[in-house]
Amino acid sequence: MNHMSQSIDPMASELARHLQALEAPGAPLHPTPTETLHVNHVGSGLYVAYEQLRNAAEYTEDHLLLRRAIERFLHRVRALRVQGTKQEIGTELITELTQSGYIKNDAVPLSSISQIDQSLQWYVAYYWHLRTIGKVPIENAMRWITQIASTDVERQLHPRPKEEVFLAFAHSHFLHALQQVDYPEFKDEWTYDMALYTVVHQTLLKSDLATTRYWFLHKSGKSLDQLDEFIRLNELVEELYKGEQTIKLSRIVRRYCPTFRILIGIIAQTPHSASAINDRSQLLSLADIEIARAYRSTRKRLRSALIRSVVFVFITKTIIGLSLEVPYDLATVHSVAILPLMFNLLFPPAYMALVGFSISTPDAHNVKAIKNHIDRIFYQPGQTPITYTVRRQETSPAIRRVFSAIYIIMFGLSFGLLVGALARIGFNIVQGLVFFVFLSTVSFLGLKLVRTAHEFELLDQRSRLVDIISSFLMTPFVRAGQWITDKYSRVNLVTFLLDIAIEVPLKTSLRLVQQWTGFLRDKRDEL
Repeated sequence: MNHMSQSIDPMASELARHLQALEAPGAPLHPTPTETLHVNHVGSGLYVAYEQLRNAAEYTEDHLLLRRAIERFLHRVRALRVQGTKQEIGTELITELTQSGYIKNDAVPLSSISQIDQSLQWYVAYYWHLRTIGKVPIENAMRWITQIASTDVERQLHPRPKEEVFLAFAHSHFLHALQQVDYPEFKDEWTYDMALYTVVHQTLLKSDLATTRYWFLHKSGKSLDQLDEFIRLNELVEELYKGEQTIKLSRIVRRYCPTFRILIGIIAQTPHSASAINDRSQLLSLADIEIARAYRSTRKRLRSALIRSVVFVFITKTIIGLSLEVPYDLATVHSVAILPLMFNLLFPPAYMALVGFSISTPDAHNVKAIKNHIDRIFYQPGQTPITYTVRRQETSPAIRRVFSAIYIIMFGLSFGLLVGALARIGFNIVQGLVFFVFLSTVSFLGLKLVRTAHEFELLDQRSRLVDIISSFLMTPFVRAGQWITDKYSRVNLVTFLLDIAIEVPLKTSLRLVQQWTGFLRDKRDEL
């Protein structure tokens, strides 16, 4: 690559201008020091221990934990359920988040807490307005508002303006590089635009539905004063987030996202990223540094994700094993089958660990490919415009029917081999069902670990014979695990029990202790 001459792309130049405005003295990236909230440490150890247990049971991406903790707080204190009263719960929320280890002590200005209170008051009013018209179930209204409110509060606590600017750039890039005619699933240009925005958010930032919902409403350009429009947008984002019509779009965006993950890392890590974008050689040098940092971070996150996966599987497996397998054994044969029980307890986490340790990160060829892609995106606008096309496999209807039949046979073969192996070991029907559920779950979680390892990989991997055979046998379990995990995430009995049995009494009690401590302190100050 020739680094001496450069002709910056207009969209890249616009990105640099936005970043320069953010990085200027006095901009949001340089807040003025102000008085902050100091939180005492009463009960902080219990808070942190509980949150670690619950997060392990829920198996959530690290960057989503804060938002989900805020949402749980809003549900628990019923912050949205009291109409017509002024609730100042910002201080309680920040206190709990600090003691739970989500934010640092003395880090939140009192002015920000006041803004959070005002925001929550607005959401309370909107929630009750939504309930009054009666056009959506109360559960939907509560879920929508708490998800939006929690994302809003998380954004106020941890603003990421550079990330927002870059996301707009990435969305514009894919909007120009893709052809809407390749995606006839979307009936109009606006829906296609919003679907692409949803996919970029979901793929590049790994946003959950709640986070995507918040930004989707802001991006829509629609007035939210009209409740009918608010309802329509919320229903649409849920349809697009997991809808069949976005799968093909998501696949092509995910294919080229490694480059954009490196770029967003460069922008986040570089104090003067605007000048770096305007300097081709500097940006490409920063790309080498960021790719190396990203690989180190990926290995660290893989270890963390592996540990979290093993703990998640072990916790849920132990609870289900003790609540289903042991009672069934006692009821049918009046004794506990130790071998199947121990096999069921130990095999899933061991299999999860084996998958994790067999994963490798990309090589030097991938580094070169990413740098070439960055160079093409930012500095070669005079060449043929970048286009991303869906790889089409031209197969006749007859061939597709044959492939579908083989796919069904593959399911039967995989399940049949598993049933035969378990029967030889001595598994009964309940033990076999539990093993199947957890084998499917860890197979899907293992696939997520593999995708984590390859999220900075732009080049396709070569398929080895052992990989082809493994994929042939394990794909049915991965598909089953995806379905099980999706259903489990909607009705997570373990986290539900933790919330009811531990979180509500624990945090309510500690909240009363903190209020009593504050009362005594006020009385002491009066002396």
